[in-house]
Amino acid sequence: VGKWHLGNTIKERGTPRDHGFDVNIGGSHWGAVDTHFYPFTNGEKSPPPNLTGASKGDYLTNHLTKETISLIRRFRSDPFFIVLSHYAVHTPIESQQHLFKKFDEKRKKN
Repeated sequence: VGKWHLGNTIKERGTPRDHGFDVNIGGSHWGAVDTHFYPFTNGEKSPPPNLTGASKGDYLTNHLTKETISLIRRFRSDPFFIVLSHYAVHTPIESQQHLFKKFDEKRKKN
């Protein structure tokens, strides 16, 4: 689930499914997104694939976490391996407004 970035194009076998994963949510040959807020693109790159249920205001980190929890619940009675890699380690550096305010206030106190 999430950021992938092994292979530069689909032709180079650049998706998780090309590397043995049965499920791919959000992984593509892009190593970053245009924006971490829905629709997760400003038109330069395609949005991450196979994201369902995302809507206006959704933050990609939260959405990928929800998708991962859903997969854990779905496969809980079977052995499985899951990888969750958030896109937030890459630019653009964006935050949800309530978290920005929280940590900005904390910074000002110190």
